[in-house]
Amino acid sequence: MSESITVITLLLAALNRVPLQAIFDRDPYESRRSALPGARLVKVLVLYQMIGTAKLRGLIRTLTEHAGLQAALGGTVALNTLSNGIARRDIGQMVEAWMGVLQT
Repeated sequence: MSESITVITLLLAALNRVPLQAIFDRDPYESRRSALPGARLVKVLVLYQMIGTAKLRGLIRTLTEHAGLQAALGGTVALNTLSNGIARRDIGQMVEAWMGVLQT
């Protein structure tokens, strides 16, 4: 499992090279999202896809158990913060962010 965590941590670090936050900064409400800004949300969703859990609770449990992943995401992520972050995002921004990741 530690090898998988290392690969995931490296991928999350590589996402720092993609200018994701610029996409989300065009949203006038982004400055209010201190707990889960857009670029951080994309990282959390990438992690969610990589660990292959069927529930968000599995994601939170994985983060709780692996300090390296928490550090790669910029600290802890609360389940309610994550669900609110997903529910209140503009789908167009998320699509544009994913396209930026794919192009890079």
